[in-house]
Amino acid sequence: MRIALDAMGTDDAPSAEVAGAIGALQELEPDIEIVLVGDSKVIKSAIADHPATPAGRLHVHHASERVSAADAAASVIRRKPDSSIVVGLRLVRSGEADAFVSAGSTGAVMATSLFTLRPLPGVARPAIGTILPTSANPCLMLDAGANVDC
Repeated sequence: MRIALDAMGTDDAPSAEVAGAIGALQELEPDIEIVLVGDSKVIKSAIADHPATPAGRLHVHHASERVSAADAAASVIRRKPDSSIVVGLRLVRSGEADAFVSAGSTGAVMATSLFTLRPLPGVARPAIGTILPTSANPCLMLDAGANVDC
């Protein structure tokens, strides 16, 4: 499985995303790979700070633009076509990635997903998934507050 990760999503990007990706790869099955999407020069510099990077499982895919909180979510796909969100979702559409993860603009991810990936037949709106810790195992909660019409 190959996961595209928006490496430019948080305020402290890409250091938090790189550290999280490396930590995840150290715990996940060996057949899982992560593709960090964003400014390749900045991402590679952040990776260099982590000597324990799993070999061959962490990749970088360049995207020259970054989505900020000030960007209108619905216009990201048109105004920032080389953003880490748009590029990451295109990797999923092309089959180069199996999933996309972002801690960036939820609205931009949702809007871009609708146009780039298209909803499944019978699905009117996408759902937001949130992992909740429990006393035993993590639990995935879908539609975490994005839709009041559940």
